[in-house]
Parts: sequence; C-alpha cells; structure tokens
Amino acid sequence: MMWYDWIGLIGVFFYLLAYSLLQWRLVDFSDYSYSGFNLIGAVLLLISLCYAFNLASLLAQVLWIVISLVGMRKTRKERLLALPGREGV
Repeated sequence: MMWYDWIGLIGVFFYLLAYSLLQWRLVDFSDYSYSGFNLIGAVLLLISLCYAFNLASLLAQVLWIVISLVGMRKTRKERLLALPGREGV
C-alpha cells in the first residue's frame, strides 16, 4: 500500500469514529467534534483521491466537506444566539 492509501484509511477511521460516537450518544450531532471528525475524514479521503482518482468518491467527499462546514456554521450561529443577552439578535 502507498502512503495515500493509508491517508484514505485514516479518513475512513474518522468517518466511523464520528458515526460510532453519535450512535453511542457520546456526542450530539450539533457538537463540533461530530462535524469536525466528518470534515477531517472527507479531507483525508480527498487527499488520497488526488493519487487514486474516482469521480464518484470525489463528488461525495466534496459534498461531505460542504455539509460538515454548513453544520459547523449552523452550530456556531445557534450557540452565539443562545448566549445571555443575545435573545432576538
């Protein structure tokens, strides 16, 4: 196996870690760690795809990154609005 294959496998580990923690209710879907682990997994798989290209997987990883970033932004916005004195902002 080449180094980029190992990078891809580590990415899969992060996907599975995020999903496992969610299923075991150790994290909530709105936790930064859940979105962060998904983001890391997608980026690592995207790196491995630069060396072993697959169009379907490339599209999946790009969309996974976008979805993770949108989720993290939404979480940040919700947490900012929940701060004392920020009601109705």
